[in-house]
Amino acid sequence: MFQKALLAPIVALLALCSLTRTEAATFSFSINDDPSANLDGRTHVPGPVTGILFGLADSGLSFPTAIELTSDLSPFDITGTLFTTFPVLFGSGFLVTGHSITAVDALVNFVDAASQPFQLRFNSSDESSHANWLIWNGGTTPVVGTGNTDGFPGATYSFLPSGVPEPATWAMMLAGFAGLGFMGWRGSRKTVLRTA
Repeated sequence: MFQKALLAPIVALLALCSLTRTEAATFSFSINDDPSANLDGRTHVPGPVTGILFGLADSGLSFPTAIELTSDLSPFDITGTLFTTFPVLFGSGFLVTGHSITAVDALVNFVDAASQPFQLRFNSSDESSHANWLIWNGGTTPVVGTGNTDGFPGATYSFLPSGVPEPATWAMMLAGFAGLGFMGWRGSRKTVLRTA
């Protein structure tokens, strides 16, 4: 009886491990600061731009579903840190291959409640200079920005593993629990046989 009860979860687990993963990928990013870069006439703000890109495809081209900015935003008068609505997405997006961003061409607009429209560019082909920057995108002050025109090497990206275990990890955990359960069952069975 116990063996049949043990067999069903193992079969289900093997089926789970055979599924193709379609999870979203999360990356941190850092855009280098180049004070000599022409930021379309914006006043330069010192310091790098750092943040997190959420919801990129685990493999292939996509745009993030959310961006969290983690650097000092006070010179920009940006009051929020997490943005999930992007009025403009331009370019081909981020190419993810094997837990790495291997290419990018992305222009992303977002709106802050206090300072209004901003724009993030990652190796954006919208500019011949292939810009990586954060700029205020409105028509009046504050007309500020920071970043570089160094193309793809002008920003760094690091994969952030999710807290959800991989299917293979689930398989090992469940196999271990099943083994412990089996050993406990065998031990209790031997005790019952000795007392009979």
